[in-house]
Amino acid sequence: MLFNERIKQLCEQCQLQQRKIAEALDIDTATYCKVEKCGRHVKTEQIAVWLADKVISAIMENK
Repeated sequence: MLFNERIKQLCEQCQLQQRKIAEALDIDTATYCKVEKCGRHVKTEQIAVWLADKVISAIMENK
């Protein structure tokens, strides 16, 4: 499965809004939509920020 397919699948499962994901990645919503729809490349730093936010959220939920 390609990255763009996987993030789209995960976002649908988690009912995440595209604008919220774009905000976490520090990109505009249009750019995120292009990533999700056609596999536009995302900078490694943007993925790292998004993953870090997810880890922090998970830790905060389990406190």
